[in-house]
Amino acid sequence: MQKPKPWERGNIAEFFRGKSPQELDIIEHGGQTYYSESLRRKSPEDGQAEHVKLRVRAVGALDKAKARLRALIWVRDLAQEQGYKVPEVLTIEQAEAIYGATYFDWLDTICIISQVAVEHEQPGEPFFPPEMLTKNYTDASLSALWDAICFYTNHEDVRADELTEDMFQATVAAIDQAKGVYPLLALSGGCRDRFVTSMASRLLSLQTPKPSSPSTTKSTASPAVN
Repeated sequence: MQKPKPWERGNIAEFFRGKSPQELDIIEHGGQTYYSESLRRKSPEDGQAEHVKLRVRAVGALDKAKARLRALIWVRDLAQEQGYKVPEVLTIEQAEAIYGATYFDWLDTICIISQVAVEHEQPGEPFFPPEMLTKNYTDASLSALWDAICFYTNHEDVRADELTEDMFQATVAAIDQAKGVYPLLALSGGCRDRFVTSMASRLLSLQTPKPSSPSTTKSTASPAVN
């Protein structure tokens, strides 16, 4: 039985700490870092779970751009197979109108997975095209792999990703000194979101009046004159 991965046990921060690339089976190829992963599926012969090894890398902007074009072509081909009359070049709005925004987004995600996944022993060879991924693996299997890809992508972010109290105070002081929000560039997207929400929560707590204790002093006001 394969041991659960660290992020499946909730120990994301411990995943890379104190481990060598050899222990994690991390390799460099073509200037890119590739991480060892596996896709799970049931064997068509006996129904037993099997793990197919592959390698993945962090997602870049070019990967997303190529995947988006592939997803649009994919939707066009699917629509034509089902008898829809569609233009040769689809827009995102047209693709979402045919299959819905949620489903187009998932097809786009599968295209990104295909873009960054390679053969385990031959990292120069793509693993599977999008159509083959959906044919051979369930959405749950691909979703688990996508979670891992997102984790590796976030791990390679050189910006700060942990918002400690000291970092929060230092960032507030830096923003005040700069008279601008430029210090936020040092934080990752998720860390930046946590900073903003924490600042909003603290500001709101300062503006919310605290309930005062009931007064024990008798009123000395004069009675109203009829």
